[in-house]
Amino acid sequence: MKEPNNIALVTTDLRIGYGDIHVLEQLNLELHCGELVCLMGQNGTGKSTLLRTISGIQKSISGQITIGNLHLAKMDLNTIAKKISLVLTEKPSAGNLSVFD
Repeated sequence: MKEPNNIALVTTDLRIGYGDIHVLEQLNLELHCGELVCLMGQNGTGKSTLLRTISGIQKSISGQITIGNLHLAKMDLNTIAKKISLVLTEKPSAGNLSVFD
């Protein structure tokens, strides 16, 4: 195990999915600063759902996500954006926004 102050992200008993459909359950994950992590799997196994949940775009069904020493559920979007960046393959639906927005 690495030093505690080197921990970038932790999930504890995380359950993700859509309503009654649970894609992943009891996910306990610990990622450390400076590590290169690869997330692989077949289509439909929950990779994008996990990334959307960890980045705060999608709410978890249950469990906890900690980024650094802050709980994701208690962070505002600006703070999350400073900690995590994410590029998904789906086109974002931003409709009716001005250039300023």
